[in-house]
Amino acid sequence: MSPDLIWGVWLAAVIGSFLAIEIPAIRNKVVGDTLSERLRAWLGLNPWRKWGVAGAWFFGGFIVWFLFHILTGKV
Repeated sequence: MSPDLIWGVWLAAVIGSFLAIEIPAIRNKVVGDTLSERLRAWLGLNPWRKWGVAGAWFFGGFIVWFLFHILTGKV
């Protein structure tokens, strides 16, 4: 099997499972069941807790690193 096929199948499974959970969560209007609401809770951002600032920096740092990694190919 080619790496393109393996990663393509994996990516399709991840996106498909995300949509299978996220779309019903958006439609039912229950507070706290979408991914963004879960991330805010896990990182302490909603409401701001004492470690929420650290969670925000961690998540922001990861996003910056990942963008750099994708654009340059460097670790």
